[in-house]
Amino acid sequence: MRNIYCKIILPVLLIICTLFISCADLIIPELKVNNITITEDDISIDFSQDVNQNLAIEAFTLKRDSENQNGRFTFSGSKMIFTPNNKIQDGYHYTVTITTKAEDIYGSSLMLPYVYNFTTKGEKNTPQIESITPADETVSTEAVTQLDIVFTKAIKKESFQNSFSIKPSVSYKTEWALDQKSVTVIFDKPLQNSTRYTVTISKSLQDTDNNYLANQFTSIFTNNQNLEAPEFVLYSKTDTESLELLSTEDLALNENLRTGSHLYLDFSKEIEVDKFSSYFSIKPSLSYSIEPDYHTNKAIKITFANEPEWDKEQYQITIKEGITDTFQNPTRETKKYNIRFNNSKDKPPVFIKGFIDLKESPYYVISNETAYTNMTFRNEHFQETTNVETDLYVFFEMSPDADSISLNSAMESIKFSTTNGCISIIPLKMNGISKTSFNSLPIYNQSGFDEIKTMINDNKNIYGIKILLRVDNSEVNGQVIFNISTELKDNLSNKLKEKLSLSFNKS
Repeated sequence: MRNIYCKIILPVLLIICTLFISCADLIIPELKVNNITITEDDISIDFSQDVNQNLAIEAFTLKRDSENQNGRFTFSGSKMIFTPNNKIQDGYHYTVTITTKAEDIYGSSLMLPYVYNFTTKGEKNTPQIESITPADETVSTEAVTQLDIVFTKAIKKESFQNSFSIKPSVSYKTEWALDQKSVTVIFDKPLQNSTRYTVTISKSLQDTDNNYLANQFTSIFTNNQNLEAPEFVLYSKTDTESLELLSTEDLALNENLRTGSHLYLDFSKEIEVDKFSSYFSIKPSLSYSIEPDYHTNKAIKITFANEPEWDKEQYQITIKEGITDTFQNPTRETKKYNIRFNNSKDKPPVFIKGFIDLKESPYYVISNETAYTNMTFRNEHFQETTNVETDLYVFFEMSPDADSISLNSAMESIKFSTTNGCISIIPLKMNGISKTSFNSLPIYNQSGFDEIKTMINDNKNIYGIKILLRVDNSEVNGQVIFNISTELKDNLSNKLKEKLSLSFNKS
């Protein structure tokens, strides 16, 4: 019985549900937009039924180009009226959108979003730059004082001011044609010579119908280009001195360069400074660094890693042809420069000889010529384990610009060393001796001093130092080594060129 009942009831229920749904569609039809009306002041939308006002407001948007427009809503039956704060204006594209959020008062909504587009633009063609003078990639050999730009349509002046730029930057004013289809950009000051300028007009340029420039416009011109090849002058410079160098075509040997100087190239035009290194060389080889002047691109500084030795040898600098300026004009000749770092101010001190008082006449001479001869400390004058003081005179040739040897450096540099503990010789005190006082020295008339007299007569700059020594003798024989380190220097800070070590046989 139950099975029979189920078999009858279920089909009946299905029939009733189907009838109910069909009737609902007839009773509550879907919400539709029947009509839209646009005026200067408002937009009126006619719906198929009275709408839920709050949901209809949420569902509605009006865009002018890409910008949302605000306004107020009023309703009259099934009609919704939107009055924008800004009236519907000429020269724009508008889009009305009503989403499926919109419902009528029975809860029936739009089946699909409603979109309506309209335009108030009188002309839809985008503006274009018809011509610009000077034209793109013009290399002008005269001064450019203005730009003349012609457009295909009338342009909004304020949009041109916002979209136009020129680099390098320069101030200007504009003069427009009456139809606003052309403008003259007049520069306030002369442009830089031999300089490339880039003119840009961005896509924010608008015509009077509010159409934008489709693509950014760029044009390049060169002002007052000098087609002459770049030239340069080579200098040797210090912080206080500058010496222009002459090339070998002038049969010149450039002497008197300072050992602490750097080379400096001054170009007549901006060059491609980063490519310079491949055009420069020096022989014999010296390590150096190249420092372009990126501020002007017209100068190169060459600094040596280590100071060249004073008057050691002659160097030749080669600067090959082909160095290009920023407009690819190359230098047209290879130049060579012969140079020598032998400025007298940098001449290092040179040890001439010394005279040590061994308590017998004459004084014993310390020099290259007397090395490995017997230096005799007799017991009657230098008793064993007894400290005896004696004098040592040493003489140096200096730079003609130097006044003295630094006594501090001499105290640190002049030492005696020995072998076998045969003797101890320690400098205690030093005093400088100018050449005007030499004739009062006990060694002045000694034959070994004749060399120094001759050098003075030849206008050599000679300086002496009197050194008080403490001697502690022994009976052991060995070697006495007289040492001067390269830390010895004159008052110009020129140091001894090479360490000096002279050995003598102590007896």
